Amino acid sequence: MKDQNKTRSQLINELQEMRKRVADLEQNSTEEKHEKVVGEALRESEERLRLALDASNDGIWDWNPGTGQTYFSQRYYTMLGYEPDEFSPTYDNWRRLIHPGDVDAAEAAVQRALKEHTPFAIEFRMKAKNGAWLWILGRGKIVELDAERKAVRVVGSHTDITEHKRTAEALEKRLVALTRPLEDVEGLAFEDLFNMDDIQLLQDRFAEATGVASLITRTDGTPITRPTNFCRLCMDIIRKTEKGRFNCQQSDAEVGRLSGEGLVFIPCKGVGLWDACAKISVGGKHIANWGIGQIRNETQKEEEVMAYAREIGADEKAFRAAYREVTIMSQEQFEKVGRVLFELTHQLSTTAYQNVQQARFITEKKRAEEELRRLRNYLSNIIDSMPSILVAADREGRVTQWNRQAEQTTGLSFKDAQAQPLAKVFPRLSDEMERIGAAIRDRRVIKSPKVSRKVDNEIRFEDVTIFPLMANGVEGAVIRLDDVTQQVRLEEMMIQSEKMLSVGGLAAGMAHEINNPLAGIVQSVAVLENRLLSGLPANHQAADTAGTTLTAIQSYATLRKLPDLIGNIRESGSRAAAIVRNMLSFARKSEKVVSNHDLSVLLDQTLDLLKTDYDMKKHYDFKQIRVEREYDPAASPVPCEASKIQQVFMNILKNGAEAMAGITNDHFAPAFVLRVQADSDGVRVEIEDNGPGMDEETRQRIFEPFFTTKPVGKGTGLGLSVSYFIITEDHGGQMSVHAAEGGGT
Repeated sequence: MKDQNKTRSQLINELQEMRKRVADLEQNSTEEKHEKVVGEALRESEERLRLALDASNDGIWDWNPGTGQTYFSQRYYTMLGYEPDEFSPTYDNWRRLIHPGDVDAAEAAVQRALKEHTPFAIEFRMKAKNGAWLWILGRGKIVELDAERKAVRVVGSHTDITEHKRTAEALEKRLVALTRPLEDVEGLAFEDLFNMDDIQLLQDRFAEATGVASLITRTDGTPITRPTNFCRLCMDIIRKTEKGRFNCQQSDAEVGRLSGEGLVFIPCKGVGLWDACAKISVGGKHIANWGIGQIRNETQKEEEVMAYAREIGADEKAFRAAYREVTIMSQEQFEKVGRVLFELTHQLSTTAYQNVQQARFITEKKRAEEELRRLRNYLSNIIDSMPSILVAADREGRVTQWNRQAEQTTGLSFKDAQAQPLAKVFPRLSDEMERIGAAIRDRRVIKSPKVSRKVDNEIRFEDVTIFPLMANGVEGAVIRLDDVTQQVRLEEMMIQSEKMLSVGGLAAGMAHEINNPLAGIVQSVAVLENRLLSGLPANHQAADTAGTTLTAIQSYATLRKLPDLIGNIRESGSRAAAIVRNMLSFARKSEKVVSNHDLSVLLDQTLDLLKTDYDMKKHYDFKQIRVEREYDPAASPVPCEASKIQQVFMNILKNGAEAMAGITNDHFAPAFVLRVQADSDGVRVEIEDNGPGMDEETRQRIFEPFFTTKPVGKGTGLGLSVSYFIITEDHGGQMSVHAAEGGGT
């Protein structure tokens, strides 16, 4: 508490010093600069003081990742054994003090926190001034971000947990020993089963209370505890002689052997002092002995004892004086003490066994918890790695689970979303709340396929699946969202392809059936025009034979506008013939002349052709359309029929030009963006215009034969159909259109 008060006092003094520095700055700065400096200085100092008061025995730090500037509190230096002027407060210096084996993990934790804007807590070893490695618990959090959301201030604390780590390691070692098989007696040590400080205290108190010498040994007689209350006769005189030491060892060995049978009383060899010994076992396995003794009783004769002194060659005067110091106790009293010892060792044996059982239980529980944690992490990793959005909610609609895809979509971490109303943290699921309730109530899976939504002027589709859930008596539901936009588009392309194949067969039959009578009509019109309007001699002769003149007939035809009608018939026939040719081109697979071509070159050549395609009736001029080119140098030439590919480019560009010509805004500037990009399957060409766009219904039908948005007589509706056929059938490619309502195709 004294250290804590001292730390608080130092920090309060530091705050006052900081305030004084702020006051000095105030005198030398403008009012605007003063307010900024004052505010920042006070905020930093008060933040550090708050941290210090929250963790007064910890070292606190304040770090700017951009500049590397770091502040360390006084306690920080004290913890490591440095004076403030001995340790430069920089991030690099802190990093150099970390144990080489911990640097990478510590650095990774800090960098992850900076990237994800999350608090962190890490354990690592740090070198103190005296060379010792201290275990440190480092905690920190970002308290300030700049305009680019980069951390400019991170604060935290470092706590010395060395003693805690040592205790934990000792407990772990003890736990390992306790969980070894009981059959492995040699590997099972008494000191691994008990706290030896407690055992030593128990032995000392027992010896003091009963007046006997006391010692706990292994089964072979080697000491485990320190001797308590041993008499001077045994320790300093008998065992100092060679024969006396040999006899004592023999006596100890005999007591150790006999103790395996339970409690044993036996006089020691030579001097005849009484000893007793009781065994300590675990699960029936003998692991230690507790011996007491060095007691004489009234039956022993001093002169007989002195004979032993002469036998072993001890100093008789010293021997006699030490013998008279030995505790005198009746045989009956010593046996009572022995029985208490037996009960005590029996209790120790029971406790040891219970410790083993408890340790095994703890270990099994720990192993089960670790396995559960591993399974949870494994499941969490699986859930987070899924491309689907997974959200779980309880019956009240509060969030109980939230995977990484949900975090990325909403921008909220699970911590922020947990226990919050689902409709609040994931607004687009608000329309699903009724179905979520129904799934929980009826315990059935509810699917909503291909739910559409608009994202950045683009229509996207997702499958929504709601699974009822019951775990630990708590009802809820799991909502899975799968983006199926690409799948829907592929399905549309497949449907379109099938439609094209079926229509192609129909078109071929229709074209052949129409072609024959159409050829007769066109030919007859040509003959009619030739015989009625030309000045051939045969025409004049036929007019004379009919009693009139060719001039009169032609005048009549002109007055009745027959030349115009014939011209209309000829133009309509030619138009119908062009439709038939397109239909045949759409349906017929011609002989291919394939060679490698650079699609960007073909695109530029097509543009050059279109710049000559100006007609007042068409209301557009390619020379007035701005063209931006984005050509990828990595796009390699591809095998294709150049003329057909140019036909596709021409159809698309003409359609775009006509659409942009329909915009009457005086400030509108028509533009194309042409992109040629290398793709994993070949080359991808994009032709983008800034025209009026199209609605979803038009987009879905744009490649259908005879479908057109132009007025009657302005288009055949076959241009894009033929283009689609050329790309998908003749060249094995893909063709699609993307448009937004309000502009751009």
